[in-house]
Amino acid sequence: MKFNQLEVFCTLMTAGTMTRTSELLGITQPAVSVAIAGLERDLGFALFHRRGGRLVPKEEARNLFTYAIRSLEAMSQTRLAADQIRQGRLGTLAIAAYPSISVAFVPSLLTQFRRDHPDIEIRLVTRSSHVIRDFASARQFDITISELPVSHSEMAIEPVALECLCMMPLGHPLASRETITPHDLDGVPFVSILRDHMTFPQIAAAFQTANAQRRVVAEVQYFMSAAALIADGNCVGIIDPITAGTYAGRAVFRRFVPAIRYEFGLITSSEGELSIPARNFLRLLRAGLEAVQSGARTLSRQDAAAIGA
Repeated sequence: MKFNQLEVFCTLMTAGTMTRTSELLGITQPAVSVAIAGLERDLGFALFHRRGGRLVPKEEARNLFTYAIRSLEAMSQTRLAADQIRQGRLGTLAIAAYPSISVAFVPSLLTQFRRDHPDIEIRLVTRSSHVIRDFASARQFDITISELPVSHSEMAIEPVALECLCMMPLGHPLASRETITPHDLDGVPFVSILRDHMTFPQIAAAFQTANAQRRVVAEVQYFMSAAALIADGNCVGIIDPITAGTYAGRAVFRRFVPAIRYEFGLITSSEGELSIPARNFLRLLRAGLEAVQSGARTLSRQDAAAIGA
């Protein structure tokens, strides 16, 4: 039993005549006859009476029609789904990411992604980088985003390096400076990231080299926690530009010298090809990160008056 045979059969049952069936399907009447004869042969019983060149449905044809029409509808839906999958418009997208990037940045990109992929089922999980690395090795997600280092030989890791910014509240005395150094922060209330974070050794070394003292008033695990404390208090800190972007207009950001590098990785399986939705989102993610780099430079050039406006 072939799909085209069922299509001809259902059309004939609906149209009533071979002439109308051939017109609707764009085929000849002999082709209609051949398709029906082939269907009857495959089924092993006759569906129509032959009367003067006409095909008159038997009871068997009426019984089969109910099931045949359902099969055609299911096949049509399957073909439509296959087309949508081929175009990357149907399927799932599973992402796991560490908190600072998944709270606002990734959701904003997913909002853009959904405009072109409204039927893609999205799952976004937020965990610490330690847990994310385990997710990556278990291959539970299309894309995982974790702070570096990551050592999974079976995974494809695309490293990303961003330059951190010095953040301070609106109206802070240091906001008039274009660049901030450890000397500028000597004795200034400082929100520090925890010692096990990749940026801590860089920050500590910068202050030690400059013979400047950090006056630590709080230690936090995540940049977003530091940013919340800084924006609402009379203190400063070094945070990543992704978090900084969520506080644009609510705080002052300045370039910090020497540069503090913040590194994370976009992790995918090195075996097999990514799904079309995952490839499409990965392109959007890369473009978004390029915009972050550009936006960080813009943020650090703004003056306090412009930010507070």
